[in-house]
Amino acid sequence: MTANTVLSDINELYTGFILAGSKWFDPDAKIQYDVRVKQAQPNEITISQGQAVEMAKEFLKWAKNNGYRGSVKNVWWTARAGSMLRAYVCLLIKREIQLIFLCSLVVDLIVDI
Repeated sequence: MTANTVLSDINELYTGFILAGSKWFDPDAKIQYDVRVKQAQPNEITISQGQAVEMAKEFLKWAKNNGYRGSVKNVWWTARAGSMLRAYVCLLIKREIQLIFLCSLVVDLIVDI
């Protein structure tokens, strides 16, 4: 069985991919995803991706039910040093912040809606 951190990374990164409109939101995230996929079994990858799709659906449903309108504008992978600060500064510059933080135990992402 593959280590849980490998599968967690696949899940988190694929959730961000889905929330970003099935596009890679960060070249480093894509690189890390590819590394992690090579460390997992095909059936585990399928399960992690399926969970990520459902997590993204639930996230968007929660956002809609809590007054957020529109679509996801940006996704940041915050599992790297300094990345949260870069995302926060970027959002402050925009001055139209509607930000949802997902608990790092669930997903290491910041999503701008």
